[in-house]
Amino acid sequence: MNYNVINKIIEINFNNKDKKYDEVKELTKNERTEYSQSDFRNDITDEESFKTVCGRQWKKNLATLIPFVDMFKHISGREHIYEIPIPTTGELCEIYNGQVNVTRMLQLAKKVDLLKVINDTYQYNAWNEEDNHCKTYILNKNVQDLIIELCNKYSITHKTFIHNLKDNNEYNNNSIHLRDLTEFNIKINSGLNLRIPVATDEQIIDYVKEIYPQIEDYQKLADEINEKYYTNDKYKFGIKFQPKVTRNKGGLITSISIRATNGICSYKEHDNGKNTGRIWRKDVLDEYFGKDNYMEYDVKSSIYRITHFLNFKVWLDNSIDLYEEMYGQPFENEEQRKQYKLFAMKLYFDKSIGKLYTHTVRFAKEDYNKEKIDEITLKMELINMRSKMTDIIGQPFDSEIFLHESCIYMQLVDELFKLGFDVIQVYDGFYVRNRDDVNQEQFNDIVNDLLDTITLNYIKSYKI
Repeated sequence: MNYNVINKIIEINFNNKDKKYDEVKELTKNERTEYSQSDFRNDITDEESFKTVCGRQWKKNLATLIPFVDMFKHISGREHIYEIPIPTTGELCEIYNGQVNVTRMLQLAKKVDLLKVINDTYQYNAWNEEDNHCKTYILNKNVQDLIIELCNKYSITHKTFIHNLKDNNEYNNNSIHLRDLTEFNIKINSGLNLRIPVATDEQIIDYVKEIYPQIEDYQKLADEINEKYYTNDKYKFGIKFQPKVTRNKGGLITSISIRATNGICSYKEHDNGKNTGRIWRKDVLDEYFGKDNYMEYDVKSSIYRITHFLNFKVWLDNSIDLYEEMYGQPFENEEQRKQYKLFAMKLYFDKSIGKLYTHTVRFAKEDYNKEKIDEITLKMELINMRSKMTDIIGQPFDSEIFLHESCIYMQLVDELFKLGFDVIQVYDGFYVRNRDDVNQEQFNDIVNDLLDTITLNYIKSYKI
């Protein structure tokens, strides 16, 4: 395999792009990041002024805002006012039943001076996931406290934990006659192209649950965990585990997906000490556990490790660097490993070499031409890279891998709670409050032993 060509593929896609983003970060580093109460309008100070702004709908507006306040109030009791990212997806969609309602709630929050927009730009589906971002705001603690006070005064509440299992009486599944859904290639996948006459999303999801019986089993487990352990924290840490059907404008089903998430998943990794003023994942963890008062376990190269396990029925020790194994030789430095880690996602999820080729040259066409690597040579190298990956981990599972990852890790969370740990999960990362009787090395051993048992039981239970 020609590693010079491979290294250039990675370099073209990431090195130059990283430099551009570094330049942008350097330009924005000196922007104002500290805010004060004077940055708000400060025209809502009591019940009467709230009613004046809201009019006759003031109680309804309180009921609309209190779930949002409950979700974000943990970050407002700080000495300084911080800029916070607020996405219109994820947990807020679960609470408000869709992005349109989330957008309306945010407009209401601005109207009553609860929120002020700081940065109204956003980015989704970026090549580098770290470059995705949502609009950012500052939160007015005075208005927040007033909303809490009025809701307590007038007994305005909302549900206390996330429910994943829906009431069977919510809709009549037999109200519309359907063709036999077994005729269609329905599965959890990000590259579908299905037209199923008169089938609703709920009916498709019901059929998906028949194909993947673990979905309902783990929705039940998620609800048990939420009710027993996450009731008080409500939408911050409660697990959401719901299948999603995505359609294009013409009604074709383009993907069916599912992945366990929670409120903290929307916070990005810590910024390594840069004073940007935003709330980072570490900030939330420090507030919940106490500063640095927690242990952490990250499953290395998670989706590739689980893919290997599902294909070969062996759970690999966390010390094995699967990125290096898939790459085929040691990395020259940590930066090269980071670049391959990003590129490996395209190798795993792109469904054709043609699509992978397009992704490879799209952002660096000039550099690609200068190197005079012809299309056939580049495609052959991409085939070799993907072949090396599948030799190590087996065939990819597309987005279905997130179903299996979610179930295995949810079981791990449950087992850790049973052992007396206070647990927060963020995808493949597990954070627990420090204990006098367990150090980091012992915690690692506990998690490794649990994963050995959980993974084997999982494939036995669902015959994967």
